[in-house]
Amino acid sequence: MAETQKIHPPEDSTRDLLHIMDHAAHLLPAQGPIGVFIHHNTLHAFQNQPFESAVLEASTLFDAQPFLTETAYQAALASGRILPEDIRHVVGQEPDTILLPDGLTRRQLRERILVTGVRSAPEPVLRWHFEEEDWLCRFRKDLAPDSIRDLSGDSPGNLWEFTVRQTPKSSPSTPAAWKRPAEAISAARGIDLDAVVHPLLIRLTSAYLDQGVSYWPMPDRDRGFLGAVSRVLSQPGLPDSTGLAGLGRRFSTLASEHLPAGEVLRQAITELGIHPRDSTDLITSELLALPGWAGMVRRLEEHPELAPHVRLRCSLLDFVALRLVLTAIATRNVLGVARGWRSIPIEARPSADLTASARVFDALQVLGIGSRPLQSLPRESIDRLIEEILAFGELERRRLLHLAFERRHERLVLLPLRHHLRSTLPRHPADRRSTPTAPPASSAAPSTTSGSTTPRRSPCVLSS
Repeated sequence: MAETQKIHPPEDSTRDLLHIMDHAAHLLPAQGPIGVFIHHNTLHAFQNQPFESAVLEASTLFDAQPFLTETAYQAALASGRILPEDIRHVVGQEPDTILLPDGLTRRQLRERILVTGVRSAPEPVLRWHFEEEDWLCRFRKDLAPDSIRDLSGDSPGNLWEFTVRQTPKSSPSTPAAWKRPAEAISAARGIDLDAVVHPLLIRLTSAYLDQGVSYWPMPDRDRGFLGAVSRVLSQPGLPDSTGLAGLGRRFSTLASEHLPAGEVLRQAITELGIHPRDSTDLITSELLALPGWAGMVRRLEEHPELAPHVRLRCSLLDFVALRLVLTAIATRNVLGVARGWRSIPIEARPSADLTASARVFDALQVLGIGSRPLQSLPRESIDRLIEEILAFGELERRRLLHLAFERRHERLVLLPLRHHLRSTLPRHPADRRSTPTAPPASSAAPSTTSGSTTPRRSPCVLSS
């Protein structure tokens, strides 16, 4: 029979943690046990946003890519999967402004850069291109004819020198603070803390959620997840997992104290050197480090009827508390003290001056603007042009290329399918009564007016 747990009144810090955890839970996949395959929308937490802003925000949270790579889109453009007219249409929907006295606009700049493509590489590779290859000896070979004409008589070396002088210099940037111990320890020691925590956490979670697949059930599941795990890990003689020395002693204490999960979580967060009220990033990032299992626990907590055989007391609070206790033990094993990860310095990112200058140098070639006309421009026009080029970064280019990619799919597939569906569906009787009878085949020839023929539009031809 399960022992009666002591009652601990909720504190303000515990309520804060519950609020933070509930907010983070919206980012987890809402997937329960799979009886039949059901598609899950991984962006369900962002459905209130436009698609483009949703994937950009989700890419930061989930450490994922919002679009295909720029190389993939350029390959699609080369193969005809994207056409220049698609890019022109997409860019035409964007805000516009005049950049240079000769009338160059933002839309024209973006269209030409997207159609021609940009040459990008890590800074050491860029340096090699400039020092060892011919980037300073001849202009790009894939420029449009008018750009080649406008650059005739100019020198890539002169254009590069002008670009380096005019491109604003950046200072080294300091990234945001570490969100979780695994990031800091990986950067400082090259140790993957998740590889220490996840194997045990996954085995314990799967054993607790088991629906009859294992040979025998996990004991004490009536205590809840954290209670059952505490009993299992506190058994005498149980060897500690690799990288988790002190595990048995810690869970023996938890099993004897009968602390509620909220208090266990609060203690673990405090041990890691963070005040519970400031633990949003920590809890969110730790949940998203293993989103499938965390999402499964949350789903069964909210809908226990989804369990096909055994309904269990599921609690995401138990899961988070266990994960952070394991994380604190693993961090202490590496650094000697659990809060040590907070003092690991974050190296400032080096300035990207060469990368920025190379982007401007490349764009000016695509636009056909050489060093001579640039030198005759007012300083404010040069600054405006360079600022616009630098603002048109990789993510923004990929966003527009993706819209062009989707537009071509719409034109090639979706619109013809819709037209075909409309042409094959039976019409409503009222529509048939109002529709004139089709003329005989002999009278269906193209009409002639002033010596010119006007053929009927084929149902498969779409207007642009």
